[in-house]
Amino acid sequence: MSVTGAAEAQAFGRMIRERRRELGLRQEDIVLSTGVGRRYLIELEAGKPTARIGPALMIAGLLGIYPTISAQGPARTQAAEALPPSLEP
Repeated sequence: MSVTGAAEAQAFGRMIRERRRELGLRQEDIVLSTGVGRRYLIELEAGKPTARIGPALMIAGLLGIYPTISAQGPARTQAAEALPPSLEP
């Protein structure tokens, strides 16, 4: 994963756009179904790395895309070290 997440955001946006098109949906269809703004959807599909995660996951779910989230590498190690003993994995 890149430090900024830009590459991952672009890949996610591309996946959203491609799946929407596969299903024959217009951006307007997604906007009306989810209540998000068209500008947000345009930015999401363009891979804007600062797009809010909640609406992005709602749109993904509508399209049948369910991202996998995992904690790996240094970030996971640092997070685990910061946990109180009662919450350690």
